[in-house]
Amino acid sequence: MFKKGFAPIIIILIIALLAAGGITGYTLIKNKQLNKETTTITSVPSTTVSLVPTTSTTKLSILYKSTWDDGALEGAFYRSLDDGKNWILIKEQYKGQIIYDYDKRNPQIVYYADTGFNMMGEGGSCGFFKSIDGGKTSEDISDRFRKVMNTADECFEIIHIDSNNSNNVYVYESNNRLFWKSIDGGNTWVQYIPDLSICDDCKGYYLPNTQRGACDQERCYIDVASELKDLSICDKLTNSDSLESGMSYHRDNCYEKVAVAKKDLSICDKIQVQYLKTYCYNEVLGK
Repeated sequence: MFKKGFAPIIIILIIALLAAGGITGYTLIKNKQLNKETTTITSVPSTTVSLVPTTSTTKLSILYKSTWDDGALEGAFYRSLDDGKNWILIKEQYKGQIIYDYDKRNPQIVYYADTGFNMMGEGGSCGFFKSIDGGKTSEDISDRFRKVMNTADECFEIIHIDSNNSNNVYVYESNNRLFWKSIDGGNTWVQYIPDLSICDDCKGYYLPNTQRGACDQERCYIDVASELKDLSICDKLTNSDSLESGMSYHRDNCYEKVAVAKKDLSICDKIQVQYLKTYCYNEVLGK
């Protein structure tokens, strides 16, 4: 197609045009490549999120980190704007770890809450917060739960934000063992029936040496099984000494919850621990 010796010259000209931004297609290609780097997740509980503006090759970053001091029984939530060199305190609390989740498309939006009784919320109750500026400022949305629950005793073990729409937020409220969702960015909440995947977000938050602030994944499974009235979930659990406070009969507790939900005495017969079996009978019979 080209005379010998022309091809290298044309290639050099194309490279020069690309470098100068003279070909509009190059900008589109470059932006697509940058967008592949927009979200980088490290291990829980520290999460690194890299933001790449479409108009610049300069990479900005926000890092979120939740910490726990086992001796002082204090939890804290931080952000960093310089790749972890310096940490800025967003919120601290007493007796409870802070859990969080962020918008995967816009990590400036972050929800965070605490897992146990502390000084984070008003009146010493558990708090639930939302920030739309990466934690620079936060809005306390705790009262929006209390309006629908009629109690100030709610604490939280799981927050999950829909990766496609950050207005959809799913929460496991642990004190009352209920599942809640919001489809308007946390303004209003309703109970919903979850699937088992919500419990996956429990990983990384279990604090084995504390009385409060533990995310018990098995208990989450039990509560999902109860909501779904699904005995097969119980069969996957074991009766094991997984908590330092003593024996935790996860499978038997699950059988009891599902038996009560289904009003089925035959499920109580599957329980191995006698006092739990008796309790199951009484609950199903309404005694």
